[in-house]
Amino acid sequence: PKSDNIEAAWAFASFMGGEEGNKVYSETTGRIPNNLGLVESFWIPTIQEKFGVQNGQAFIEAFKRSEVDVVGGVPRSKMWSEVVKPIGYDPMLGASATAAEVLPKVDEALQTLLDEYWASQ
Repeated sequence: PKSDNIEAAWAFASFMGGEEGNKVYSETTGRIPNNLGLVESFWIPTIQEKFGVQNGQAFIEAFKRSEVDVVGGVPRSKMWSEVVKPIGYDPMLGASATAAEVLPKVDEALQTLLDEYWASQ
């Protein structure tokens, strides 16, 4: 979609892709930053302090050898294809719904998917 805020969008993307944006995202979510220089210098100390992770290096080694595709027992690809894309992404991309409208629906559908998975275990 075209936007009147191209400069602002680029500034935001540049910020999030840079060191400070990576730090904000990583500190908030606990996820490994995209900036490899921050993984050992920032991420490991942050997850130790904030999330109580004792062996951050184990995550780094695991990520070198694999792709994590399971969240709560359900493959991320299933969540995307059955819930996020049809209920959230497509309506927003097509401008037929706003994030405020789709997020509660996505949340409810994802929770149902997770509940069904765990009930079957």
